[in-house]
Amino acid sequence: MVRTSPRQPKARKLSYKEQRELQTLPARIAALEAEQASIQSQLADATLYASDNAKALQLAQRNAAIDGELPEALERWEILGA
Repeated sequence: MVRTSPRQPKARKLSYKEQRELQTLPARIAALEAEQASIQSQLADATLYASDNAKALQLAQRNAAIDGELPEALERWEILGA
């Protein structure tokens, strides 16, 4: 009796749209990370809340949005790059 290892499923070929997405994801991820770092540094300045509370709230909302977008982009990059 010959034992064989289970076959690995063949990686499917990416569509043109997926290839383009895979090419742009690293730049998108870097941009999101840079934007988030900038926002966090602005939010760390306590004078922002006193001088422009509306801007502080807007930045906090964008920061929360990035917290959702960044993991999605990273997961998509992992899926397409596998």
